[in-house]
Amino acid sequence: MNDFDRVARRIDGLQAELDGRAMNDRLKMVGKELEPLVERAIRGDIADTSMSGWTHKKPAELTGRSELSTTVKTGIFVAPAIKGGAWRRGLGPMRVLQDGRKAYNAGDRRRSGTRTKKKTGEVVDKFRRVKRTVGATQGKNTWDEAVELMSKDIGARVDRIVLVDMLKKHWRG
Repeated sequence: MNDFDRVARRIDGLQAELDGRAMNDRLKMVGKELEPLVERAIRGDIADTSMSGWTHKKPAELTGRSELSTTVKTGIFVAPAIKGGAWRRGLGPMRVLQDGRKAYNAGDRRRSGTRTKKKTGEVVDKFRRVKRTVGATQGKNTWDEAVELMSKDIGARVDRIVLVDMLKKHWRG
C-alpha cells in the first residue's frame, strides 16, 4: 500500500468520525464536562446545591444536565436539572435563583398557568388563591454565571475532546 492510499484511508476515517455516531459520542463527552460548571455556579450562590424550601417532602438538589440538541445536527444542550429527575424539573428552581421570587399576600389571586377552551380554542389564564404570605427574594443571576463559566473555556474543551483526540486516533495509527 502506498502513502497516498494510507492518507486517503485516514481522511475517510476522519470524515466518518465527523458525520456519524462517533461525533455524537464526542459531543456527549463535552456536555458531561460542562455539567459540573452549572453545579459550581449554584454552589457559588447558595453554598450547596439544595433549595431546602422548594418542596415540602424533600429539598430540590440542583445540578446540570446535558443532551444532544434535536434542533441542530451537531449541538449540545445544557440545562439545570434536579438530581434523579428530568431536566425540566430544574427549570423552576433555577429561574428563582436567576430572577428572584415575587411577593404575594395571603388571599391574593395569582396567575398559575393557562388553559385552552375546547369549543372556541381560546387560551385563557388560570388563577389560584395564595394560601399564605410569600416574601419576595432578589435574583442571584445564577444561570448567567453558569453560562459565563461554560463559555469561558468551551473552545478548549471542544478542541481537546473533538479535534485533538480524533486526530490522534486517525493519524497516529
